[in-house]
Amino acid sequence: ATDEGYYECSAFQLSESRFYDGFILIIVCNNSCEPGYTLDNSTCTCSLSNICELGPCQNGGSCTLVSAPSNYTCDCTGTGYQGVNCTNFLGIPPIITAPELNYSVLNGSSATLTCTLENVGTPVAAIIWRFNGSTLSNSFKYTITNSTSNSAGSTQLLINDVVVSDAGVYYCQASNGGGTSAAGITLSVQVPPSITSISNETQVRYKTVLTLNCTASGVPRPVVTWSKDGGELPNEQILNKILTDSVLSSAFRFEGSLTSTGQYTCTAVNDLVERRVASGTINILTYEPLQFNKGLIGNYSIQSEPYTAYCNFTALPHANVLWARDGITLYSNTD
Repeated sequence: ATDEGYYECSAFQLSESRFYDGFILIIVCNNSCEPGYTLDNSTCTCSLSNICELGPCQNGGSCTLVSAPSNYTCDCTGTGYQGVNCTNFLGIPPIITAPELNYSVLNGSSATLTCTLENVGTPVAAIIWRFNGSTLSNSFKYTITNSTSNSAGSTQLLINDVVVSDAGVYYCQASNGGGTSAAGITLSVQVPPSITSISNETQVRYKTVLTLNCTASGVPRPVVTWSKDGGELPNEQILNKILTDSVLSSAFRFEGSLTSTGQYTCTAVNDLVERRVASGTINILTYEPLQFNKGLIGNYSIQSEPYTAYCNFTALPHANVLWARDGITLYSNTD
């Protein structure tokens, strides 16, 4: 390439007549450069441009060019190696998984969470369980059991006397010099429903409106229905209000009628591990105060002829009737 340039030829005789001719010589490079190098056309030589293209990071490490052409760093995360070029062996990272990602249990019972070590790693990984950011250890509440072989294994976490606050995500974690692997299991806790408050037994006056109230709690939050004497009541007369994630307030509104007397039942149901039911009852009596429509007045009757006297009144429930003459009872429907 250094031979490029303008070449000139001149000829002359003694008579000093001169002839000139010339040409330009251009050198074309016929070589190519390997990855990471750039061709310099002026010298037909290759110079380093990006060292990362030469693969300086070994064993799966990731190369980042800090500044061209040769300033770089290697990220050895997850390779099981460390060092400038990821050449110092640390270990083979473990692989841990959870066969069941969700587990449900009744409040007050025990729960066993299981993780599988598909690869224990090299060296054999250390296993821990974590919950709410804390590492768990063997205690009255928790029992951890690990089982490993040369290549695989498992770990179990037994949680005793489970309560609502135990619900959440539990992580099994396996670690060695090669890296860390973790899996999460979500624990849900079912609290059977309970009726926490309900209206008292009461009376409702005929053609007046009464509202019965019932509050139920449980996890998951229960579904509440109403029935009367075993028969389901219409939903349009029921108003449910969510108070919290676990508490529901329900109201049944109706008008006192001839058929409204009876036993009303508020039923709460939830279903996570198994169907659980709770209920409360309210006895309702529909009434109408005793009222005479027309008072008895003096009447005349022909001797030896039959005579019918009428006593008209309204009442709910039906009133007891007594007829008397001069203080002496003639009839009573209570006898």
